[in-house]
Amino acid sequence: MILKKYSGFTIIELLIVVSIVGVLSMIAVPGMGVFIKENRIVAQANSILTSLHNARNETISRAVDVRVEPITAGNDWSGGWLIRIDGNNDGDFSDTEDTAIRYFDAIENANLIVKDKDDAAVNTIVYEPEGDITEDKDVKLTLTPDVCTSGKDYIRTVTVKISGHARVASSSCP
Repeated sequence: MILKKYSGFTIIELLIVVSIVGVLSMIAVPGMGVFIKENRIVAQANSILTSLHNARNETISRAVDVRVEPITAGNDWSGGWLIRIDGNNDGDFSDTEDTAIRYFDAIENANLIVKDKDDAAVNTIVYEPEGDITEDKDVKLTLTPDVCTSGKDYIRTVTVKISGHARVASSSCP
């Protein structure tokens, strides 16, 4: 009688592998949520920084005023923002020569508040042809997640200096 040798996994081996994968998943999944939240807030802060650098580069290269403003009227920056060029350099940004060159998406799962150094709301950031901003104070764009875990460095603040240079800093949730 010839016995055939079968190759493959037994049910016991398969159950052991599935249970090990299950235990490892239970350990990794909560950490993955934190990782995703941190990356989302960093990506949104980088989008803000990119838009400011883009506006500054456009104003220097075109030698006209360039404005960064919320898409919706008023001071709601969380709904998205745009970069507008003052095509005829008359300062009003409402002529047919004045065009929006780039739109940025709304902030998700966070709030974006734009204020000057004295905590007054800022509706627009205008770059002049030399690359500086028209505000006489630094402007701060603060990005705070909707759910901010106390002690975690989730808050991102983009500061635009009078010279037009912008930088990002992180701070802890209260």
